[in-house]
Amino acid sequence: MAKAIGKYDIELAERLERIRKRNGLSQEAMALIMETDVGMYKRFIYNKSKVPAEKIALLADELDLDLRYVLYGRQTGAYEFVKFMETADLNMVGEMFAESAKVLRHKAKEIEKIQDKIQAKREAGKEVAKKNK
Repeated sequence: MAKAIGKYDIELAERLERIRKRNGLSQEAMALIMETDVGMYKRFIYNKSKVPAEKIALLADELDLDLRYVLYGRQTGAYEFVKFMETADLNMVGEMFAESAKVLRHKAKEIEKIQDKIQAKREAGKEVAKKNK
């Protein structure tokens, strides 16, 4: 049984569309980058399907994106984080961080493995190209 779509998935879908628009890409181009079809890309952005870690890794690699932005939604500096923590309800923040951290650690591990595979494929392709010269 597929896992339910949660707040994290909705926010990720919104970021995908922001990334697409910022880079002036069509949905078709995003689908190509993520090695999927347009129908599946639309399922991602309309929250009908979860975005696999492999697809996130492909996108981040191709567009040279910071994975922290793709996964977390923003890059927060230390000063902003400290200011936030000074005024936050720590019980609520703790629960929120614990759940988010669990999801993000899992995704980050999956993405690291996939990035290693992508790099290995590129290196193997370069070796093949050298041999064919």
